[in-house]
Amino acid sequence: MIRALASLAALLLCAAILVIGPGTTGPAWAADVLASTHDGYGRMVFRWDVPVRYSVEIRGDTLVAEFDEPVAPDVIMVPVRLSDYIEGVALSNGKRTVSMPLKDDFTLRVFTLGNGVVIDLRGGPSIEEPPAPPPAETAQPAPEEPGPIRVRTGKHDGFQRIVFDWPRPVEHNLVADGDRLSLRFDRRARLVVDPIRDDLPAGFMDVSSSVTSDGSIFALRVPEGATARTYMAGPKVVMDITIPPEPPQNADAGDTGGDEPVEGEETGEQVAAADAPDAVEPAPVEPDTVPDANAEAEPDADAAPPPEPDEAPAATEDMAAQTEPEPVQADASDAAALDEPPAAPSADRDTSPMTGAENAGSDPNARSDAATTEPPARNEAAFAPIAEGGPTLTPGAEDAMAERLAESVRAAGDQGGAEDGIAVVSLGFSWDLPTAAAVFRRAGYLWVVFDRFQEVDLSLLRRSGAGVVRSVEQVRIGPSSTLVRMTTAPGYNPSLRRDGLLWVVDLMRRPLRPERPIRIQAQEESPVGARLLLPVVEGGRVVPVRDPELGDQFFVLPLIQLGHGVYPERTFPELIMPVTAQGIVVIPLSDRIQMRSSRSGGEITAEGGLILSPDTARLETLSSLGEGALKEVFDIPGWRRESEDKSYYETLNEMRQAVAIAPEGRRPEARLELARFHFANGYAPEALGVLRTIAEEEPALVNTPAFRALRGATQFMMNRDGEAVDDLSHPSLDDIDEAAFWRAAAQSRMGRAGLQAAILEVTGGVLENYPPDVRIPLSLVAANAAIEAGDDLTANTFLEAARDPEFNTTHDEAAIQYLEGKLLATTGAFEAAIAAWREAEAGHSRRHAAMARRDRLDMEYRLDLIDTEQLINGLESLRFAWRGGAFEYDLLKELGALYLEEERYGDALRTLRLAASYFQDRPGSEELMATMRQVFDTLFLDGAANDMAPLTAIALFDEFRELTPTGNKGDEMIRRLADRLVSVDLLDPAAALLERQIRYRLRGLDRAKVGARLALVYLLNRQPSNALEALEKTRFAPLPERLERQRRHLRARGLADTDDPEAAIALLENDPTEDARVLRAEIHWRDHNWAEAARALGELVPPPPEGDATLVEKDAFRLIDWATALTLAGDETAVSLLRQRYLDALAGTPFRDAFDLVTATPESGVIDIASVGGKIRQAEKFRSYLTAYRDRLRDERLSAIN
Repeated sequence: MIRALASLAALLLCAAILVIGPGTTGPAWAADVLASTHDGYGRMVFRWDVPVRYSVEIRGDTLVAEFDEPVAPDVIMVPVRLSDYIEGVALSNGKRTVSMPLKDDFTLRVFTLGNGVVIDLRGGPSIEEPPAPPPAETAQPAPEEPGPIRVRTGKHDGFQRIVFDWPRPVEHNLVADGDRLSLRFDRRARLVVDPIRDDLPAGFMDVSSSVTSDGSIFALRVPEGATARTYMAGPKVVMDITIPPEPPQNADAGDTGGDEPVEGEETGEQVAAADAPDAVEPAPVEPDTVPDANAEAEPDADAAPPPEPDEAPAATEDMAAQTEPEPVQADASDAAALDEPPAAPSADRDTSPMTGAENAGSDPNARSDAATTEPPARNEAAFAPIAEGGPTLTPGAEDAMAERLAESVRAAGDQGGAEDGIAVVSLGFSWDLPTAAAVFRRAGYLWVVFDRFQEVDLSLLRRSGAGVVRSVEQVRIGPSSTLVRMTTAPGYNPSLRRDGLLWVVDLMRRPLRPERPIRIQAQEESPVGARLLLPVVEGGRVVPVRDPELGDQFFVLPLIQLGHGVYPERTFPELIMPVTAQGIVVIPLSDRIQMRSSRSGGEITAEGGLILSPDTARLETLSSLGEGALKEVFDIPGWRRESEDKSYYETLNEMRQAVAIAPEGRRPEARLELARFHFANGYAPEALGVLRTIAEEEPALVNTPAFRALRGATQFMMNRDGEAVDDLSHPSLDDIDEAAFWRAAAQSRMGRAGLQAAILEVTGGVLENYPPDVRIPLSLVAANAAIEAGDDLTANTFLEAARDPEFNTTHDEAAIQYLEGKLLATTGAFEAAIAAWREAEAGHSRRHAAMARRDRLDMEYRLDLIDTEQLINGLESLRFAWRGGAFEYDLLKELGALYLEEERYGDALRTLRLAASYFQDRPGSEELMATMRQVFDTLFLDGAANDMAPLTAIALFDEFRELTPTGNKGDEMIRRLADRLVSVDLLDPAAALLERQIRYRLRGLDRAKVGARLALVYLLNRQPSNALEALEKTRFAPLPERLERQRRHLRARGLADTDDPEAAIALLENDPTEDARVLRAEIHWRDHNWAEAARALGELVPPPPEGDATLVEKDAFRLIDWATALTLAGDETAVSLLRQRYLDALAGTPFRDAFDLVTATPESGVIDIASVGGKIRQAEKFRSYLTAYRDRLRDERLSAIN
């Protein structure tokens, strides 16, 4: 029996291989990326083997393209070929997201062609000569005339499939309205639905199709409770409608298997729906028959006989051939996709344990039980089309054979299997921190490995896995990892899911394979030799494991990414990578094998490089551009001309003589050899001098790849990165990988190093042949770029290439220590990073010591090991440790930000001004000026300066006066600051501030207003001449009456203070206002014209109040002034009358005694003037015009006077 089963398995495997063909199932990596310039636009084409979903948009000044499959490494050459459009390229999200900073504003146009996505950037430079016609695959397809599209249907167990045979991919949208489904296509075509009407089962009604102005519509009614979904299979659109199962009529209903299949119609196992509201859709079912290998590779969803020759469907393929310039050939993958039933939700979407009913379809013994479940409640949302992706492709031939073999074993009466009725068991592993996992089979055991340690509750696992798990044990493999091994019933394999930090291993009858196979990259050339790259994110720690049974040691790399594993098994000369359900397993066949893990993936290396077969390297390498080895233009070891018989200087003299005696036609080539000799031996300035001579004497040689590459590399070695980029971007070097590496290295030193990391990674193999004095500095630049891009794996590779104890200088050692600290910090090893930076600080490189100290201080601050003040003091000590370049610029920026955080605005503005003035040409300097203006606004517009001492505030304003904004905003700043200065009696700085405002900023009415304020400030400061001058130079007409009167009063007071009372009184003539009367009284009082003063004051005092009321304070003061003036004028009668009228009005007030004193009659009957004068000095002094203003300014702002 076993031999028969083995033979059957072999036959099934062979048949499946013939149908599906060679190859493995994996992500649809882009076959290539094309880029070219055209007249007025630049074009990029991303092409895959299958259609992909995509999103392309311009965010700010960056083009961002997101695909659901990785792009090819060729994308790093796009900035080279579109140098007028794109500045650089960065990859993220597993190389599914491409970010390209743009050099200008362009218009975006995106369309698809076959399996390609075409991106045009319009608005670029014109090309003098028209470009050659674009290749057929990049031309936009001509619009199709409405033609027939064949529609087919087929009945499957549990669902009905309808296939629309579009000749090329088409966008579509599924809409549900009650029991009616509408499938809308965005292309006009006649959907031939007549042949399928009679083939649809009961409950499917009102099938129709229509053509609209912008597309086509297919509609039908479906049975109650049915759900639908659509997906793409090549260019074809497939709609699966899941039909709710009906309760069986008798107990044997589940054994009948339903109706016999129609000829040409595939059959499958019954898939039962669960009665839970969130029941999953049916899992994929393998077909029971294997198609003939020679059959046409076309999706078979048919349940109806082939159409007659005169029917419309027969013309579908001919019509497609006429209207579609690039017909898509159907292949085996189309057939696999279209013959697959609706896929179950992925494990990472369904976090609830699956019940036996939900998976009854995977066990034939459970069909009867599953058939008795009640149909689920109708879910309208189930009709909505899926948002991303399509169904998982049908597993390969090996999986089909394994499933059928397991079925045969069960049918043969395997008594050692799982208990009847068990379709799935779930084993949970709970963690309190994010933990990576690996799950695989080895030596008869199912292994579950985590990269953290915990004691596992084995009894709970035994209870959870009862009926499937036969034995389980925990094996100690180290203090920081967990290994659980178990044996299971035959045919049961794991499927993984996560619920928060909980890992769930579901054991069910299914083949062993991951949901997302990892694309293993074989890199034949790298700075550390040949290696294997494992492009995964969120990789855990590498766990070395020794097999207790076999005794050998292997490596396990657990992953946090759900469902990522190895499939199929990969074999290399020095290692094996078996199939896993989760994670990566490496079984070394050599003691040289090493495995590393980082945030950006895993790396498998060996001392001296891995041994990779040529075929594997050629087919799987993704790190080199194009096909074959990297293209190089430098032969630095050969250019050195090292010889044991000759010294450097002897060789140099010989080459100089060769230049001197060379014929005129060969002299440029001789000079070029001399320049190469200088460059290769580290004499870049001398090499550049020779190259300048060549450029002057032989201009035609300048545009050759050899000259441009050498001059660009020479400029790089002299730290002239801009000139290096110019030379290395010459069109003659577009396809030279070595030039691309040097160019990316120069650009990374100019800023935004992370954008160049991808180019440096894929072209880094050129370093392998460089001597140490060239390889080491280039490796350090590339390592820094990789760290900036978050590519830990590549950073480690370049750091390894830079380590050479025999040749490393003290500067190199400090640089390596600094970069190691930087790399450790990005991976979360903060304490180790601080230790590495301290070693760099103790080194002999001033530059890297300063950089290490700055990064260490920043890290200690983020870890709360030092406070802000300590950080500021530490950074201030570095101000002169290393001057110039990005270090000083970034240091000043950081100090400025810290000062702002501490509200030390003066220090912040001074520091930011240094950065902006020293580095005017550096990108971002304008942002510093914008920050300074914002701080200035915060101080003098938002009121932050109110917390400063007034003198400090005005000093800071004067120091950074150039930041005062123009227009009303700046005027408001000055107004507020002047108000504050006057309020604290700082009149001189307030006057200076207002003088500048009226001189440089104001015109017209606003100038007249501020001129009045300035005049008042001068009068308060006893500078009447300046007040009159301010009023004179701010004259304007016409003025509002109130402002004109205010300015006249101020002028009168100024004239009075400059000993011209007559002119002052003349200005106030016929002015009945209160301010004018006060001024007249004040001017006469100061001029000792008591009679006129008394007359003016008499106009200000109201009549005595009636009854018991008393005078208010202001009127009481004026009454005393009036009585005083009358007394000093000797008008005894008027004083007596005044006393009689007002003495009672002052009863009970503090002013009565003073008034009584001033108005009292002497006993002799004659007033003693001298005695009265002494008493008056004891009374309240005369309240002048300016006194009233002073009182107002205590409560109001200066700007409130007008």
